[in-house]
Amino acid sequence: MRQSVYYLCLKTFLLFLIFILLSGLYATKNSLAIENQSKSFYDKDFILPLSNKLNKEGPLIFDIEGHLFESRIPNKYKEKGVKEIISFGVSDYSNSLPSRIQNIRTAAKKFDGILISQGETFSFNEILKSVHPKHGYVKDLVIKNGRNVWEQGGGVCQLSTSVFRAALNAGLEIKAARNHSMAIPYYKPYGIEAAIYMPYLDVKFKNNTPGDILMQVVMHDEKLVVVLYGTNDGRKVFLAGPYVNQKLKFPTDAQGLEPSVIYDKKWDYKSHHVQWVRSIELSDGDKKDRLFTAWYSGRAM
Repeated sequence: MRQSVYYLCLKTFLLFLIFILLSGLYATKNSLAIENQSKSFYDKDFILPLSNKLNKEGPLIFDIEGHLFESRIPNKYKEKGVKEIISFGVSDYSNSLPSRIQNIRTAAKKFDGILISQGETFSFNEILKSVHPKHGYVKDLVIKNGRNVWEQGGGVCQLSTSVFRAALNAGLEIKAARNHSMAIPYYKPYGIEAAIYMPYLDVKFKNNTPGDILMQVVMHDEKLVVVLYGTNDGRKVFLAGPYVNQKLKFPTDAQGLEPSVIYDKKWDYKSHHVQWVRSIELSDGDKKDRLFTAWYSGRAM
């Protein structure tokens, strides 16, 4: 009797071990290794191989399997110019409260799979529409009048920041974006983050690519990743920064300057600002530079 029980336990253990090994192989096969497509240095600090099965919080419009994503895009999207990954933006929401994560997840579900037509101006607030409890949002901390207060939808700015960074990396025309009034670790690196507060603060950008853009949102390992799919027209995008308290007036002012290294303990001035320079090299050789400046008051949180 004991011998039968022993063999039964051994058989169960071996079957479990085989299941684990097969699961690992499946996850590896389906991982999205997009770190090599980074167009900005800060992405490599956050981006991780992603598996489509890990994005269980929100619906996927289509599966992604390594570099075979193009063959997986339905023809109805390809006909609109959605052919390949053109950009992604990443932010880190680690150490968030469960209520904050719930708001991030709720917003992510709404933005996952939206299509931005060629020539269209995207508005974050137009898609978000509301953070009412009936839509699944709860109260969490927001910055209001220089203070932390509990309000509906606290944490949705994590998504607006990832969206903004994806638009920056894609070289899209930024129409509206403003940083938080205080430097918050959730939005490092400082200076390229975007606050939203309906109806006053919004994130807007124009799709100036040759085709439509499809947005996918992935939550993985406490990172919020926004992937943009479209048509690569050959543009190259570079971000230089951060430049802290340099008081640059033009992108060319940053030439020869080394980016600043930011330590939280040094952020104890009454106010400070962070600047980044985005350079876009178009396929025809034309170059466009733009200076982005973020002003912060008080110390870092």
